[in-house]
Amino acid sequence: MSKTIITNTGAPQGCVLSPVLHTTYTNDFRTSSPNLNLIKFADDSVFQGFIYNDESAYFEEVNRNQNNNKNNSRKQNNNSSNQNNNSRKQNNNSSNQNNNSNNQNSNSNNQNSNSNNQNNNSSNQNNNSNNHNNTNKQQPPQQHQQQQ
Repeated sequence: MSKTIITNTGAPQGCVLSPVLHTTYTNDFRTSSPNLNLIKFADDSVFQGFIYNDESAYFEEVNRNQNNNKNNSRKQNNNSSNQNNNSRKQNNNSSNQNNNSNNQNSNSNNQNSNSNNQNNNSSNQNNNSNNHNNTNKQQPPQQHQQQQ
């Protein structure tokens, strides 16, 4: 059996009641922006959406959430809160990707040429070693004369 803990606020880390309490206490909170969603899981909440040129709707929702937490005596851990920004440039990336793939193809062609050169060099080495062996075989045998 787990050790008994007395607490006035919140729930201990890993407590099975944390997700239930979070869902119950944040059930009334909704976003007002059509481009922004509030996603809740376990004992966390995430704002997720698309911001087009104007970030004010996003910050309004974050402020509303903070005020809602404060009004309902819930603490928000700002140390574990963060904001992730993702963006994409259109049209410029596609031409760069094509250029990169062309460069990769050129590089692979160069690698193939280099490997062919290496094969030719090894053939030449084999021919040279064969010539060396043939040279040794073609030398006339030395005759030894005994002196009397």
